[in-house]
This record gives sequence, structure tokens and C-alpha cells, in this order.
Amino acid sequence: MKIVQVCPYDLDRPGGVQKHILALANELKQRGHDVAIVAPGPSPEGSQPGRYYAGRKKLIGFSGTRFEITHIGSDEKAALLGELASWGAEVFHFHTPWTPAMQAQLFTSISAARVATFHDTPPDTLSGDALRLMFKMMSRWFLNRLDGAIAVSEAPAAHLWPGNHGVKPKIIPPAVDLSRFAALADSGRETGDECFRVLFVGRLEPRKGAVSLIEAWQLLQQRLAADATPRLELVIAGEGPLRPQLESMAEAAPAKNIRFEVAPDEKTVIALMQQSDVFVAPSLYGESFGIVLVEAMSAGVPVVAAANRGYATVLRGGGEQWLYPPGDAVALADRLAALVQDDAARLASKVWGLEHAIQFDVAQVAPRFEAVFEGALALRSQV
Repeated sequence: MKIVQVCPYDLDRPGGVQKHILALANELKQRGHDVAIVAPGPSPEGSQPGRYYAGRKKLIGFSGTRFEITHIGSDEKAALLGELASWGAEVFHFHTPWTPAMQAQLFTSISAARVATFHDTPPDTLSGDALRLMFKMMSRWFLNRLDGAIAVSEAPAAHLWPGNHGVKPKIIPPAVDLSRFAALADSGRETGDECFRVLFVGRLEPRKGAVSLIEAWQLLQQRLAADATPRLELVIAGEGPLRPQLESMAEAAPAKNIRFEVAPDEKTVIALMQQSDVFVAPSLYGESFGIVLVEAMSAGVPVVAAANRGYATVLRGGGEQWLYPPGDAVALADRLAALVQDDAARLASKVWGLEHAIQFDVAQVAPRFEAVFEGALALRSQV
């Protein structure tokens, strides 16, 4: 098949959707398909073959996070679609297709098979309820015009409404290339470091929950101060608008063992994980899955995470005990204390995570995407 992945965001900005698109594209190529990626422009220097950059993009903040709004002019759109038609595009795979506005512009202008993956999970607030209602109404329009639909978990699937005639979404987790993280699990943690290290990786914005993490860290140290525990260190790796506030909180804390790192690339994340004993993911809301959880588990690092809608779909079974109510610093401190003090619990969490993560590797999920694409082509051929 010749498949076009349509990215709604800056392809070179770190993000779960971008990571999913790139991993899936690479795996589909290895499985014998031709894959092109369309992303909002302009084209960066040294862009890779098979990537098309078009239109304009502007980064905005909304509901505690950031994303791009995009637009493509009619002439540029015609040229892009003409080039993809000449290439022989058979399936267009859109991601969060209602992200304004280039996706909708392309969606309504093609005759090839159309598949969409839905990633969005709004917060459990009044504004989030309004967003869910809006997504539900928009999803009916899309699902009645799609040839295949995917939700990355039950969280976004809950606000998709196919009606009587729309395509029913299939739940398929995002594609994640876990090979480099799995190699880390085989090598084990670096030796010669007696520090017990907890790692957070993410954007420092309100919804990611880093404020509650520092509050929990202070409670943890107060609780363990009298115990014979190893030296503790919290590593916060990321950038964002909350960094000055978080640094001030860390400086005001009685113990100054909080280290900040710049936003890391994947190679640096792997290095940080190799030096860590626990990975913590305190996101308050807005998570549809939890790629970072799967990466940590695959690397052999036990995970503690907030029980938001997305993370709760990942840490099922043996991982549920390490979930805690989002924003509850006391509960987070409890989970961390249990892993600091109990070597057996930490080992059990590691072993469970290694086994559980395998199902999310791109090699496991790619055939499920292939089946959706093939079904979309068959449905389109009947039109």
C-alpha cells in the first residue's frame, strides 16, 4: 500500500502524536509499504525524503497545553495533492482530524481512502465537558465520511459518535518503537551510584502535574528522614512556562536534592532512565494513552503514575497499585515511599512492566493498523 500519514503538529516538536506517526511510518516501510508524511510547514533544512511540508503553522496555548493551528492556501494544496496523486497515494491517515485547519482542508479534497486516529482527551472540568460535547458532534461528521477509524484508548473513544451509519472506531494503542528502551533493560542500571533516583520527563506546563510532584517529594523526604534509606534525588527533565515556579519551589524546599535538566531527546531520556530507580508521571489530565509509561516499563524502570484517563488504560493488572488520584501529593508520596523502602516490590513492578510493555511495541500493533488500512481500501473500492 501507499500510505500518507497526515500530522497535525510540527513534526520536529517532541510529542506523543509525532512519535507515533514516525514509529508507525518506519515500521510500515519495513513491512513493505510505501509511506509519505505530510506535516505543517515550512520545510526545515535537510528534510528527509518522503516528507512533505505545506501551509503555515502557529503555536498556541489552550486548556493547559500547546499545539499548532495550521492553514494551507488553495494553490499549495492543489500542488501537494497533485504530487501525492502522482506518487499513487491510496490511503490518507489523519491524526486528530479536527485540529484546525489544514487537516480538514486536505480531508475534504481527496478521493482516496480516508482513515483517522483520534488522540484527544479533554480534562474533567466544565470546559472539558464542553470540549467533549463538541468533539462528539464533530466526530459524527467525520465518522460518516471515513473509511476507517481508530482511537488510541477508551478515553478518546468515549466521545466518538458514529451514529447509525458511521464507521465504528477500533481501539489500537499508539505505535511505539521500544527497541532502544528494551536494550537498556538488558544492560541494567549503571553501577557505582548509591543514590535512589526518581525521574520525571515532560513539558513543564500545568496539566503535567510537576507542582504536585515537588509537593509529594517534600512529603516523602519528611517521612523518610529518620529511616536508614539511600540518598534520594528527583530529576525533572523538561522545559516549559512553569520552570521558574518549580525551581523556586525546589529552592525553598528543606532538602535541595532536586535536579533540573533541559528537555531531552530520546538518547538523553534513555541515559536518564539508565540512572533511575523509579519513573513518575503525575499528569493531571489530557492524556489519552501513556507512551512515556510504556517506554519506562520497557526500559525496566518501575512506574508510578496519576490515574488520569489515559494512564489508567496502560497500568492495568499488576500496575494498578502504582496509580494514584491525580494531584494528590500525599498519595504520590505513599507510592514513592513504598518503592524506596521495599526492594521486592520494586523488583516485582519492574518484572511486570517488562512483560506488560511488549504488547505496545510497534511490531505488535502495526499489523492492526494494516488491517484498518486494508479494510478502508476495500470499503472505498465499493464507492
